[in-house]
Amino acid sequence: MNKIRLLSLMLVAVICLSIMPPIAYADSQQEPVAVTLSMYSNLSEKNSISGLYRDNVFYITVDDLCQISGAELIASDNKNITLSLSRGWRHLEVSIDGGDVMKEVMHSDSYYITMPVIVKDETVYLSAIDFLHYIGATYNLNKDAKVQFKVAVGYNIFDAIGDVADKGHFFWWDEIDFGKKSVEDVLLNAGVVALIKQRFKYF
Repeated sequence: MNKIRLLSLMLVAVICLSIMPPIAYADSQQEPVAVTLSMYSNLSEKNSISGLYRDNVFYITVDDLCQISGAELIASDNKNITLSLSRGWRHLEVSIDGGDVMKEVMHSDSYYITMPVIVKDETVYLSAIDFLHYIGATYNLNKDAKVQFKVAVGYNIFDAIGDVADKGHFFWWDEIDFGKKSVEDVLLNAGVVALIKQRFKYF
């Protein structure tokens, strides 16, 4: 009797598995959908941006990404594109031949992160949010908002290094209020504040 029950259960399981619809894995099967979003960027005058949407990821072209992030395209071929940030103090190499990897080349080592990429009609699209998050930008993506995509790129330590290389100082003399503190303390404070502060109008 137990053998008959076990055989019945196995038969039911086989029937259920055979009539279940196949699971659709969206990673490679779902086609990207073209979308256009209203936008704001503190580095660009663009008020709209077009791209591709797939698997809850918003992809934009390299040119658009450079406009809203301050990056510069310095090299590209069939396998990689190389972007420069902060006056050349940062170099990011993105694999476009199926690797979905971005490498930041540093002085003594390299740092790797996942960077979703789509190549369609010979145009390269990168994940906007993944890239902006990595470089420390402020962003907001809300399809129901009046301004659907907002991006603000702030001043960071790499920009400060570039300023030092270009200008030779971190502050303007007329910004310093010496008061009763020592000259050394005031100059140090002014330099540190200027490293991390830049006048931007964030949303």
